[in-house]
Amino acid sequence: MTNPPSNTPRARWDQRLFRVEAALVSTLLAVMLVLVLLQVTARSLLEQPLPWSDEASRLCLVWLTFVGAGALMAHGQHLAVDALMRVLPRRAGMAVEVISNVVVATACGCVLATGIGFVAVVAQSVTPALAISTGWFYGAGLTGMVLVIVHAVVNSIDALRAGAPRYATVAEDVVEDAIALETVSAPSGGDADHRTEDGHHAGVAPARSGGSKGTEAR
Repeated sequence: MTNPPSNTPRARWDQRLFRVEAALVSTLLAVMLVLVLLQVTARSLLEQPLPWSDEASRLCLVWLTFVGAGALMAHGQHLAVDALMRVLPRRAGMAVEVISNVVVATACGCVLATGIGFVAVVAQSVTPALAISTGWFYGAGLTGMVLVIVHAVVNSIDALRAGAPRYATVAEDVVEDAIALETVSAPSGGDADHRTEDGHHAGVAPARSGGSKGTEAR
């Protein structure tokens, strides 16, 4: 996942936030894998299942899902149909992307506003295995909504400053990198001519003269 390059302070702290999200998602995935393997081992080999491991793995999965939603939003990796944007002019594509981000941020804001009261109510109950507040489970959703809103706002600002949708600036960077790589890796004209003339680069030995062949035959 790559973002359009930007030197603005907002883009820098947005990238730092993304790195924290990516590290947290990776850690949660690793912990969840260990918990599942531990549960399978304890149940199958030791015949002593661990009741808390299932609950802990579900907690990791919930936080992984919503933190990952924010990380994906940072780079525009959520599922979307972008066929229309790819045929629109740059300005029109920018407007569509900004409107899309505003709609996403508004929807997440509605979920956040109504979810705060719900989480405050369910947080009073305790989970049976880990004996922790159920607010730890439902609070992951609120955290994910906040992260998505933050990245949607930053993406809109980046698109407005670039005057083009995000996919257009990313495509331009990819093309520039490919051209630069081809320029660096391409052999020089003199080397190519030298390899072509002596024939050794292609594994072809130089042909002997006719006189030499006649001498050998005699």
